[in-house]
Amino acid sequence: MEKQTRSLLSSGWFLIFVLFWAALLAYLDRGIVAVLIPDLRQSLGISEVQVSLIQGISFSLFFALAGLPIGWLADHYNRRNMLIIGIGAWSIMTISCGFAQTFWQLFITRAGVGIGEAVLAPAAYSMISDLFIPARRGKAMATISMGYSIGGAGSAIIAGLVMNALGGTKGISLPIIGFMESWRLIFVIAGAPGIVVIALMLTLREPARGSSDQAKGAADGFLSFLVQHWRVFLPLYPALLCAPLVGLVSSNWAAVILIRNFGFTAGNAGLALGMVLLISNLGGSFAGGVIGDWLVGRGRPSGRLPLFYVGTLPAIAGGLCIATAQSYSLFLLGQALVTVTAPVLSAAAYPALHEVMPAHLRGRSVALHALNMNLLGIGVGTMAVAMLTQYVFRDERMVHHSVAVVVLIAAVVAPILILLQRRGYEALRIRFTTNVSPNSPAT
Repeated sequence: MEKQTRSLLSSGWFLIFVLFWAALLAYLDRGIVAVLIPDLRQSLGISEVQVSLIQGISFSLFFALAGLPIGWLADHYNRRNMLIIGIGAWSIMTISCGFAQTFWQLFITRAGVGIGEAVLAPAAYSMISDLFIPARRGKAMATISMGYSIGGAGSAIIAGLVMNALGGTKGISLPIIGFMESWRLIFVIAGAPGIVVIALMLTLREPARGSSDQAKGAADGFLSFLVQHWRVFLPLYPALLCAPLVGLVSSNWAAVILIRNFGFTAGNAGLALGMVLLISNLGGSFAGGVIGDWLVGRGRPSGRLPLFYVGTLPAIAGGLCIATAQSYSLFLLGQALVTVTAPVLSAAAYPALHEVMPAHLRGRSVALHALNMNLLGIGVGTMAVAMLTQYVFRDERMVHHSVAVVVLIAAVVAPILILLQRRGYEALRIRFTTNVSPNSPAT
């Protein structure tokens, strides 16, 4: 029995199980604010642009600033221990959001959540690549994406349930703390499970680096490697950014649109959005991982790239639905089409990136993608919607048009950028994957 337990704890799929829960918690804590916008504005007296700062820059800027140094640490030090520290930090800061009394206090605590969560992607995906060969990384990384999906949907569902349960009083009296508004209590509920995930993380072991593939002849430095292959990475990173951008931007504003344009309560908006996100994100993550691994298994030099040529079509259709929606059913259909695109392509993005990156640079490669995703995707993307609404359309009820503009631009640009770097990507991918045997002892 003891031998079986040790075997389980050292297996790649137990690592995936634990990282799944870490990812779920991260996106639960990250996404909870999207449903709470009306209550935040009323309680703290903040503006539309200030809300966008809380949703975007307060999290994404500090996530981005911390990302590359943390990526370097993930390439050199114990990744499991880094994850334990990161989970503890973002959980404490999420709970602290519930006690913020001013805009700046909430801004700072959200920044703390961002710094803590900056640990997750570089450490987690680097560990996965050390345990899974390229043809099997898609499903492994897609499982982590499912954790993101459930966490993102769960944040909306939990917020909706609590809002509906406390709707009559808009809060609850707690021992010692006293009366706590509903939106504050939701932050506390979201952050508390961090202790359980930390306990699971303590059972993991640090995997040996580079054990699942051959990455020889690579430049020693991350920057020098990017410069040497700039024709690949200059288009590739922005292309990989476009997929999560469409999902993040539309999800961040979906609850607001349901409330402003279609008369939903905050609770019902959270429940409706949560169910859409749960179904589309789970299905998209699974499809992206399975299709991506199937494409790699066919042995073509382009690997997962063909998925990016057609994967943004649902987002284009969804953006048009959002722009023209006169009913909440059409809007939710558009939201589903947009949000299914993001996990399909995101599940393929990380393994596609790792297939052209040597093992000792993978932490920083993921950190750079996460920096782009959070600084430009969450930060600038969310701010762009607010600015378009406030200064171009000049009507809060036109926010769905602002969302549609950002979504459509990103969905059209992504496949164009992928095509621009295809030949260079294929050559680099052949260099790093031709020596990897499908019978490798890696999981």
